[in-house]
Amino acid sequence: MAEQVVADKLKLSDAPKKLKSKVWQYFGFRDGSPTDKAKCKLCFTDVAYAESGSTTNLMQHVKRKHNVDLARLKEVAQVQLLKSRARKVILFLFEFC
Repeated sequence: MAEQVVADKLKLSDAPKKLKSKVWQYFGFRDGSPTDKAKCKLCFTDVAYAESGSTTNLMQHVKRKHNVDLARLKEVAQVQLLKSRARKVILFLFEFC
């Protein structure tokens, strides 16, 4: 019985690609289609999100319950992107000098 419950919980489909927020890596949908609730992939809790697409509740859930700071992840990603762009600019300049 317990094995079936775990197997059912593992059958979460990923959020559609149009949902771009980094928070979606922690959430999925049971039937594959977005509703007003997403299921946390870490604790399998249903968490509400707004029809407008706001992910505030989802971000608060992973921060409070799982100690994941998405703002920090976003900052790190932005720094990596800037470094990558700077590297490309430098390579471009060396190519034409």
